[in-house]
Amino acid sequence: MDEIKFVNADSGSSLLVDDFSYVSQYNAQHQNDLAGYTDDDGVLAEDAVLAPGALTLRTVPAPIWRTDLSGDCLDASGRTHLRLTLRTNSVKTFDFNVVIFDKDASYCEGGGGGGSEEEHSVPFSSFGGVTEDWRDFDIPLSAFGADQARLSSLELSGFPYGSSLEIQSIRLVHKQESSSLIIDDFSSAAQYNAQHLNDLGGWTDDDGSLGSDSVSASEAITLDSAGATGAYWYTVLGNCYDASTYTHLVMRVRSAGSTPSGKKTILYRKHCHFPLFFLSFQSASMSTFKTSRTAPPPPRPTT
Repeated sequence: MDEIKFVNADSGSSLLVDDFSYVSQYNAQHQNDLAGYTDDDGVLAEDAVLAPGALTLRTVPAPIWRTDLSGDCLDASGRTHLRLTLRTNSVKTFDFNVVIFDKDASYCEGGGGGGSEEEHSVPFSSFGGVTEDWRDFDIPLSAFGADQARLSSLELSGFPYGSSLEIQSIRLVHKQESSSLIIDDFSSAAQYNAQHLNDLGGWTDDDGSLGSDSVSASEAITLDSAGATGAYWYTVLGNCYDASTYTHLVMRVRSAGSTPSGKKTILYRKHCHFPLFFLSFQSASMSTFKTSRTAPPPPRPTT
């Protein structure tokens, strides 16, 4: 992990692909708000706008739902994220694939013909979990690896049998940070390793049971749970930090080696505002190695 910060993310301009506000536009004409063709592959148990403002998909094994972004090549280079507004009434959470297609450069540059498409897929679960409440899910277009200047279609596939999904809208948006507050960028090894201070001046450490937690010359902190079930790492934001002017918590992380399983990100709050940020490791995949600290960490807060 090389950075933690609060940001005020400005969604900026957006391009509406479909908000399903017209029943007949989808059910009869199979047209989205970009005038592109939209439908399933003919095997969904149900795909229909039952009331203005939401598309309902009820699945059978291996269905595909698709909406065309352009008959030719859509230039989305000015957008940063695909925003899906979704909810489900299924009992259990489920995963599916989000796929973007781009066309070959020769077609987009005026070569004519149908043009060949290339598929770029990401698992939806990497960006959140669908609940019974409407939620916006912003997927970075960069995650797909597609050429954003020549997009052609969006596809949802790989739904588990018996799942149900409602889509309120699909947009391509441009998000930018209008302001941010750095909690820690781990640019000073001594500041963390020796002083245990973040960039807000708050105490930061693990609970003494992580195998290792240290900042290297690469300006990143490495956390190894080493099989310590329930181990956690934290950074103190302040006694009662007012984060009401920020909209998102941004973390830049990657897995160093084996992907950790069973981890949670927790913001604890007192009666006023957020005092602590926690990462909780609940996996025990390796042997436990305990470390000692010259100053003990504060007691784990209760909610």
